[in-house]
Amino acid sequence: MLIGSLLFFQIFCSFDLISSQSVEKGMRGIALSTFEGNRIDTIEVEILGRIPDFQLDQDVIIAKLRGKVVDEAGVIAGMSGSPVYIEGKLLGAISFGWAFSKEPICGITPFTEMKKMGEKKTVGSSSFTPIKPMLTVSGFTASSVSELDSLPFDFTVSEMVLGGETKDITELVPGGVCGVTLVSGDGNISAMGTITEIIGDTIFAFGHSAYATGSSALPLCGGSVLTYLPSLATSFKFATPGDIIGKVIFDGSAGIKAVIGGEPPMIDCKIKIGDLRKRYKVTAEESIFPVIPPFLVSSNWIEKMGQYENVTVSGKLNIWTNEGDISVPVAMSGVEIQRDLYQWVKEPLMEIQRNRFEGVHVDSVSVNLSSELEVKEFFIKDMIIRENKFELGDVIDINVVLSRYRRADTTVTFNFKVPQSPCELTLWVSGRDEYLSYELGRVPLNFQFDNFGEWRDFLNSLPSPDMLILSVYKKGASLNTDAGEIKSPPPSLRMVMEKGKRRIYSDLYPLFEEKIQFDGPLSGESSEVVEVRR
Repeated sequence: MLIGSLLFFQIFCSFDLISSQSVEKGMRGIALSTFEGNRIDTIEVEILGRIPDFQLDQDVIIAKLRGKVVDEAGVIAGMSGSPVYIEGKLLGAISFGWAFSKEPICGITPFTEMKKMGEKKTVGSSSFTPIKPMLTVSGFTASSVSELDSLPFDFTVSEMVLGGETKDITELVPGGVCGVTLVSGDGNISAMGTITEIIGDTIFAFGHSAYATGSSALPLCGGSVLTYLPSLATSFKFATPGDIIGKVIFDGSAGIKAVIGGEPPMIDCKIKIGDLRKRYKVTAEESIFPVIPPFLVSSNWIEKMGQYENVTVSGKLNIWTNEGDISVPVAMSGVEIQRDLYQWVKEPLMEIQRNRFEGVHVDSVSVNLSSELEVKEFFIKDMIIRENKFELGDVIDINVVLSRYRRADTTVTFNFKVPQSPCELTLWVSGRDEYLSYELGRVPLNFQFDNFGEWRDFLNSLPSPDMLILSVYKKGASLNTDAGEIKSPPPSLRMVMEKGKRRIYSDLYPLFEEKIQFDGPLSGESSEVVEVRR
């Protein structure tokens, strides 16, 4: 139980350290941790010995714990960072444990190693398994939580669908609760653990990494504990995150180092699905951010539409950056659409995160989706024209037959007036993806981007997946350059360009293009070659 005088003594003496080399088998001490409400409990600690971890070039201290909670539940997820004191001096943080252990035996990360965070970057222990951090997830559907598997590190997940952020946080003292927040607002995702030590405005906690990001600016939050759950597999605390109180400046294998105060960088993320509207703040940490908005979209889609409805969805993803805005359309149809929506949001964010375009960062993200409870899919079945030879100035009627999901075929007609000079034309009808694939083979330099502006403009020019595209190509030389496509280049220019390294020739160039939008995604392709003569 909490002993006031002991806690008072600990707070004022915690700057005295005992090194791992000074610790011997049989030594006894105490640890501090929070198991219920704001009360900090004491745990008896008996040192069992030291094991060298050669990968980290440090010792890991092995200890046995005793006390009402650990006797019942063992080493608990959420205890990570609980400070251990030997002879009144701070030794380190409880940070390692073993699943299915019959005894509450733990590993302790020396505080001397935690203080070095930021001076050296360690990559993790090869010999020991950290206590799984508590990942508290509230405000999201339970069936979507598996999408968080793409986060770095292995977590014990506590799902509190109706939970949120608490105002009743523990005092910021060793043994109190803190966390590292990824999402706040209309939902919360935070890795929760225990404070090891506070020096000035600097907090040391966890004793192992939260997300293994190294130098970072992750949000630091306070928190409290409702109770704990004993389990034969992994016992854990029901921890609730509080408001953001500072930022993590280093997240390494020896723990997290954070400063109280200041505003960690976070990104606005708005989700609109029909009449459902949610707003979140998401950490700007580059290695984590790209997987969070996709999760938010997927989870909210399940909340609004369910998992297995037959639906057709359309909408846009808008990404605002310091180098201009990106708008990516979507049209999908079928069952379990949330999986495809996840990838649709993730891909452009990952492209930015890969830092191909140095200096570009995301300022905010919004997703706006509408849906119908019906599958609407179109597939190009055939293209019909009355003949394949035409005279100058003739109008070609191009009939495109489309098959539809569980409905009769439908036909749409394009009209195209042929040129006033003899030529050979290729008439091509396709969906968006087939169109892009064909163009990639014809003019690949149009899909290579030297800067963010080129890539941004390309994305913003993409047709929607619910478009039927008619493309008419004329047979003739085409030169693809970094500056764009040159149609029918003169022989002198071709000779000059042949000396360069980046030049690609095509025997077709675009003459005409027209699009028709449908109320569902469209796929497939069909083509015909016609001759125009006098």
